[in-house]
Amino acid sequence: MPESLDTLLLTVISLLIIIIFGWSIYAFFHAIFLFIFSAWDNEKIKKAWNSIRFMILWILLTLFFLFIFPLLFKRLNLTNYDSFSANNIFRFTWTLLGGLFNFWKEAAQEFNQWWGQIFPWPIHQPTQPSTQPSAPQPDMSWWILEL
Repeated sequence: MPESLDTLLLTVISLLIIIIFGWSIYAFFHAIFLFIFSAWDNEKIKKAWNSIRFMILWILLTLFFLFIFPLLFKRLNLTNYDSFSANNIFRFTWTLLGGLFNFWKEAAQEFNQWWGQIFPWPIHQPTQPSTQPSAPQPDMSWWILEL
């Protein structure tokens, strides 16, 4: 199998796993939100438990895809089926996520540079210590109780 097709399949599998795992994280936080704001309403608590069930289902589906794809490719007699092991899928997914976060970081840096060109002066000017003598402070020791 050509290298580009291997990369394409790894990309599709990695994106599928990222989406499924991301959805399970969303289901977890959704369940927490529903539990916190349920006010002991049975309907809301039932929705929260269903959200936890879906989270577990999504995690199991992620694990299923991680281990079924290598077996499926082996059964299809692909020449490079060993390159689709769970370890390689994890490694490629991590690389894909790193590239995505690096893209966001670079975009944020470019935006900050562009914003700095629009407003080149500091918005909050640092205060300089005054060279003029300060006004005398009133004596407030009268309010302290003496025992």
